[in-house]
Amino acid sequence: ESNSQHGSFGGIGVEYSYTQERELIIFPIGNGPAARAGVQNGDQLLQIDDLMVSADTHLDEVKAAVRGPVGNHVKLKLSRTNV
Repeated sequence: ESNSQHGSFGGIGVEYSYTQERELIIFPIGNGPAARAGVQNGDQLLQIDDLMVSADTHLDEVKAAVRGPVGNHVKLKLSRTNV
């Protein structure tokens, strides 16, 4: 079985980590889209477009929500506690 995708697909350029409380925090990679948009290390990811991110949201669902054709935009809602 083969799975091929045509075109250029990308994400927002972040690494993901969970806190002990199962909060999803993100870390921008290099000068990727997230870094250019002002995302900072340790920002908590609360929402991607209409997807509310909770302790029960599977990481694969989060990754799928931020992936799409290069140039597509997603709206993130973040919480920043390390001000």
